[in-house]
Amino acid sequence: MSQNHTQKKSRFSKKNVLLIFLFSSLSFAQIALFQNCGKIETVSSITGSSHGDATYEWQLSNWTTCSYPSCANQTRTATCMKTLDGETTVETNSSLCGTQSESLSRACSLTVTQCGTPQGSCQNSGSPVCNSSGRLIQDRICSPSGATCSGGCPAIDVGSCPIQGSCVNSGTPTCVNGRLMQARTCSPSNATCTGGCPTIDVGSCGEEPTSGNLFVNPVASGTVDVTLHPQSAAPLNQSVNIVFGLPFPKGFVSSASNIRVLNGSGTEIPSFVTVMNNWRDFNNPSTVVSIRSVQIGISVTFTNRNPVTIRVQWGAQRTQNITNTFTPASTWTAITNGTNPNEFPASENIQEPRVYATLSPSWMSQSLLKTRFVALNEVSTYNWFDNQFMTHSNVAANQTGQITSSEPWLYDRAQTLFFAYFRSGNVDWLRRAHRAAQFYKNKIGSNGSFTLQNGDLKYVYGQSMLYDLILTGDTSLTAVIERTRQPSSGFTTNYSNSIGFWTERNAAYSLLASTAAFEATGAASDANRARALFNNFFAMQQNPINNWTRNGCTLHTKNQHDPSEAIPDVMCSPWMGALLSDAVWRYYILSLDNNALIFLADFADYIRRYALYTQSGLRLPYYGASSYGVSPIDGDREHTCDVMGAIVRGYWANEALGRNSAQILPEVQNLLASCQSNLTGTSNVSPPRKYSWWYGSNSDFSWLLSNLP
Repeated sequence: MSQNHTQKKSRFSKKNVLLIFLFSSLSFAQIALFQNCGKIETVSSITGSSHGDATYEWQLSNWTTCSYPSCANQTRTATCMKTLDGETTVETNSSLCGTQSESLSRACSLTVTQCGTPQGSCQNSGSPVCNSSGRLIQDRICSPSGATCSGGCPAIDVGSCPIQGSCVNSGTPTCVNGRLMQARTCSPSNATCTGGCPTIDVGSCGEEPTSGNLFVNPVASGTVDVTLHPQSAAPLNQSVNIVFGLPFPKGFVSSASNIRVLNGSGTEIPSFVTVMNNWRDFNNPSTVVSIRSVQIGISVTFTNRNPVTIRVQWGAQRTQNITNTFTPASTWTAITNGTNPNEFPASENIQEPRVYATLSPSWMSQSLLKTRFVALNEVSTYNWFDNQFMTHSNVAANQTGQITSSEPWLYDRAQTLFFAYFRSGNVDWLRRAHRAAQFYKNKIGSNGSFTLQNGDLKYVYGQSMLYDLILTGDTSLTAVIERTRQPSSGFTTNYSNSIGFWTERNAAYSLLASTAAFEATGAASDANRARALFNNFFAMQQNPINNWTRNGCTLHTKNQHDPSEAIPDVMCSPWMGALLSDAVWRYYILSLDNNALIFLADFADYIRRYALYTQSGLRLPYYGASSYGVSPIDGDREHTCDVMGAIVRGYWANEALGRNSAQILPEVQNLLASCQSNLTGTSNVSPPRKYSWWYGSNSDFSWLLSNLP
C-alpha cells in the first residue's frame, strides 16, 4: 500500500464516496471504497474508536484503477489503524474491526454497501452438441463468475453437425515386428470418426511365398479386404442383401465357422458363410486339405454409391449369424438396370449383382484362381505387355455387335476378361467378365456343348464359369461346369495313329474340362479322368508310338491334325501345344504331379530345338514342326505371345527340376521380343478370337520370370 502507516490521524470527511467491504476478507480489517462504480452510498460518519488505551481510526490509500473493467473507474482501500503509546500500526484483530465483538458501524462508524455487479461477456461453455435437427449448438455462460451479461448468454448455432464417418483401409499393410499393420483413415474425407482411426494389426507377416513357391505359406488367422461396389440398381438408405464369393489360398482355413465379416471399424457384422468347394488331395479326393472358396451373405446400408471396404477374417469364431439366408439370385438384377445396359441384348436376360465385391490382385494370385500373376504394371520391365493387354481388352469388350455369334468365344473369351480383372482388381472388368460368363452359361446345352457351335469341343470351357462361381457365389454354375465335361468324354486316353481327329487344342480343353469339374465338385471321377488324360499326353511325349523320335512334344500325324495343311507327316503344333502346356500347368497346381513339370520343361526344349525360325530379326513359331520337318515359313507373328507363355512356363519348370536352363533362356528372351513386336502399336483385334489366343494362356509369365525356383 502507498499510505503512510505511521500517520496517526487522518479524518475521513469526504461524502458521496462508495464503500465496499469484501466480506471474504473481514479478518484483514480492510474496506474497499469505489467511486462511481455501481450504487452510490454516503458515508454517514467517520469517527475513531477507543478501546482501552488504544485509539483506532481509518486511513485511505490513493485511488487506483477499478479491477472490474465494467466499472472503468477507480478504487482505494480504507485500513483500520491502531495508535498506542505514540506508535501506529495496522490493526489485524478481527474483533476490533467489528466482525465479532462489535459491529462495523460501532468500530469504524461507517455504512458499508456492496459495489454494483460488473458487466461480463459471454464465453463458450463445453463443446458444441449436435441437436435433432442436425445443427451444432454451443452453450455459453457469462464470464467472469458473478458478472452480468446484457441479454443473458443463450446457446448459439455454430454450423452443421459433422458427418459421422467410418474407418477404412489406407494403402496396403506393412510388416512391423513380424505383424502386418494396416493404416486406416476416416471416410469420407469431410467426416469425423469417434476415437480416430488407429492402425490395426491384421495378421502375421509372411503371406507372400518364398521365391518360386507357387503356394503361399499357410496362415492360421488374418483378414482380407473386400470392397463393395453398389451399382445403380442398389437402393440407398436401406438395408441391401449382398452375396459374394471368396477364394482362399491352400491351407489357410478349414472351418466355415472360423470365418466372419468385419465392418470398416473392425466390428463383426452378421453374416452367413457356406463352403462352396475345397482344396482336396488329388490322389485321394475324399480328403479335404482346406477350404477353397466360400459363399458369404451380409446386409449393408449404403448412403451413396461410393465403394465401401469391409474385411473378412479367418481364424476367429463367427458370433454374429444371419439365420434367414438368401440366394445370389435374390440379390441380382437384369443388366438392363445397370452400367452399359446394352452390352448384351435384353433378350439374353443376363443377371448381375446389385452390389459387386472385388478383391486385390495379390489375394487372387495367392488363391491360385488360375495361376500366379502380378498386378498390372507391377513389374515395369513388362509394361509393354500389360499396357497392350488392357488396350486390347477394351477393344474386345466393345465388340458388342459380334458377341452373340460363336467366333469371339473361341479360346474362352470370358476367361480372358477375368484375367483383366484378376490383374487389375477393377470392378469394371469383374462386371464384364461376369456378364460374359453368365452369357456363356446360358448357351451351354443339356449335352454340355456351346449351342452357338454345337458339338464342337474346342468351344467348350468350364474355367470362366468356375471363376464366376468362386467370385460371385453363384452355386447354380456348379452343375453347368460339370456338364461341360460331356463333349470331351470320348477324347482318348490311349493315343494311337489309328485314331481319327487329334489336336493339342482339343487335348487341352479335354483336360481343362476335367480339372474345372474336379475343382467345382471334388468328384474323384473328375480327378481320375484328368490323371488318365495327362498320363496319356506324358506317354506321347516321353515314349512316342511307332518308334518315332522323342521330340519333347505330343507327336501325332498330319492326317489327325489337319490333312489340308502343309505340315510334316509326324508333327506337333507349337501354338496349340501352348494351349496344352497351359492345361498341364493347371493340372500340376491341383495334382502336384512331378511328371507335369517334366512335361512342361521338355515342351520348352521342343520349342527351342524345333519350333522357331528367324525372319526380319525376330524368332517366330512354325505352324507345325518336329524333327520330321516343318511347315512353310509364313512370317506369322500372331502366335508369338502364346508360344512365349509356354516356353516361360517350361523354363520355370526346368529350374524347379534343377536342370540347366542355359540353352532355353535365350529363346525365352527372343520370344519376349517377338511378342512385344507383335503387340506394340496394334489397336485392332480382328478376328475377335485373337484377343483370347494372344492373352489367354500367358497371364502368369511375368510372375514366373520374377519368381524362379
